[in-house]
Amino acid sequence: MAEILDFNQRRMQKEIEELDRDLQSADELIEDLTDELAEMFDAYGMSERNEQIAKDFFYIYEAIRSFVYGYYEIEHPFHSVIDKMVDVSHNNETNTYNVYWKEKPTDEGHIEEILDLSDIIE
Repeated sequence: MAEILDFNQRRMQKEIEELDRDLQSADELIEDLTDELAEMFDAYGMSERNEQIAKDFFYIYEAIRSFVYGYYEIEHPFHSVIDKMVDVSHNNETNTYNVYWKEKPTDEGHIEEILDLSDIIE
């Protein structure tokens, strides 16, 4: 008797395996980048540790994670915040991108939305 192959399940399994590889690669890169960044901060004498520094570094860490995940086409909660806060235009003559704030980054609504991310960021 012939075996029935479920191609949808095989395709889904392949996509899961690819995502796992991408996540592993992304997380290794993120760890390398943040280690290098911490060493650079230390080299500039920014080795003081306190609650505010820890919070700021956590934010930088998540921004780096968002950047790397974006490169690997993996969703990150910062992407939706950035989409709401930042606009991009393309200059065809110089083939460059201009990035600018839609509104001041201190706008009350944006700050509240960033704070709301704490529930979904591990």
